Amino acid sequence: MTRKTSDDCRPCVCIYPGGKIRKANILHIRLDSLETAKRKLAEDKAAWLSYDDYDRYQAEGGA
Repeated sequence: MTRKTSDDCRPCVCIYPGGKIRKANILHIRLDSLETAKRKLAEDKAAWLSYDDYDRYQAEGGA
């Protein structure tokens, strides 16, 4: 079993349905792509985006 360290986590923005956002850290393999995040939010699910993808999400008219 491999131990998880802080190197395995990345800062991100968690977007909840309804537009509420929160800064967080998540395992880098669990970050959503921009397309996946849009789909999850349309399905009324939370999404985790990197800061770069969150900036693109905002530029496209999201949150």
